[in-house]
Amino acid sequence: MIAIGDAEPQFRVLEGQFVRELRSSKGKLKGICLQTVDREYSIKLPKYLRPMLARELEQGGIVRVWVSPKKEDWVALNVIPLTPKGLNSLEPVSETLEASRRVHAHSTKTREPEFCVQVCRKGSCCKRGSREIYDQIETAIATNPALENVRLESTGCLKECKKGPAIRISPTKETLTHVTPQTVEAILEEHCSQLVRVTV
Repeated sequence: MIAIGDAEPQFRVLEGQFVRELRSSKGKLKGICLQTVDREYSIKLPKYLRPMLARELEQGGIVRVWVSPKKEDWVALNVIPLTPKGLNSLEPVSETLEASRRVHAHSTKTREPEFCVQVCRKGSCCKRGSREIYDQIETAIATNPALENVRLESTGCLKECKKGPAIRISPTKETLTHVTPQTVEAILEEHCSQLVRVTV
């Protein structure tokens, strides 16, 4: 079991080989074991992702998984097979993943500067629904590979208490107010497309 400290990120993107299924003592499917270049992860799958395990994932294949820490576990938010079912990875996992790591390192060098969305989680903003706004942005980032450059943070008062919920966009440091679940998608589309060239 993985100990997850307070300093862990809100979510993480893992890429590796699907080495085996995780099942309960009664044989019920609970998740997968993922072998990355550095370590093996035990990842729980929520019920809505379990059907795709049989349809799209094949043991031995390479997958990309968006995970979020929950207590002492990693929980999958989304899973994408990089090796199509029926075509197992023929290369040794260490070689396959090392090649993937090199490609990722190269792409990181040419990537746009990190883009950050800060959500006020204090006082009036919290009462007006900033937690829901935070959760919605977190899910959008975790489930959309195009948003992997975007970092989400909780922050203290943005001094817009009467106009909350409020969020701040960096690196421009623009503060947006009266944010609602209905406007989150438009905000990400407008600002992320300008700063990191992505679209929700």
